[in-house]
Amino acid sequence: MTAGREVCPLPPWGVSNGRTVGSVNIYTCGKGTVGGGSATCLPSKEWDKKIDTTCTPILAHPCKNDSLCSEINGYCSAKGQCECEPSKIYDETSKECVVECADGWEKFGVHCYLFNNDPLSWEKAKIHCTQLGSNLLKVEDAPEHEFAKAKCAEYGTIYYWIGARWSTEYGEYRWYDDTVMNYTVWSPGEPDIKRGCVDMLVSVDWAWNSHHDCSNTNGSSICEKG
Repeated sequence: MTAGREVCPLPPWGVSNGRTVGSVNIYTCGKGTVGGGSATCLPSKEWDKKIDTTCTPILAHPCKNDSLCSEINGYCSAKGQCECEPSKIYDETSKECVVECADGWEKFGVHCYLFNNDPLSWEKAKIHCTQLGSNLLKVEDAPEHEFAKAKCAEYGTIYYWIGARWSTEYGEYRWYDDTVMNYTVWSPGEPDIKRGCVDMLVSVDWAWNSHHDCSNTNGSSICEKG
């Protein structure tokens, strides 16, 4: 098996004329010829008789719409095959299309992050991130928070704006797009009666702090895209 290539499993019963065999359709792995009794893998895969699993769609797989390609975060191109959008690359580790991080951006998982130390208000930081094709950081889980926390400490300022603020419509803190904050790391006593925006604060080990002034208080910020 060629090193560095994704495995394209061969059903244990073999290939049967390019048709669906049992629960495995060989078209998922490669190109079959009905009646010809043969199948070839796509360039990034090869048959492995030792593995008995169902194949998964990959880059360059034939397609008619985005349904198949969406499983690798791609789209069906005019060539009739799954491709990554121009702003993305195919990541061999995660087996999906991911944003290619520009210089100055930090990569974590399939996202890119910019830790901007130029002092901006929360509102201006939000606009700045949007102009860069991103948004203020939306923390989805503990690993992402730990990544942001480590980078905040590395870059060495007092606090960083993230993408949460008080929503008068919903009467609670929400992310910039009004989605619910299912994961939070509020510092002790937070959020308090202040109805403003949120930062990660060094004095509480980068836990989250509510701040009343989103328009005039300037600080560092974190942009995220991907």
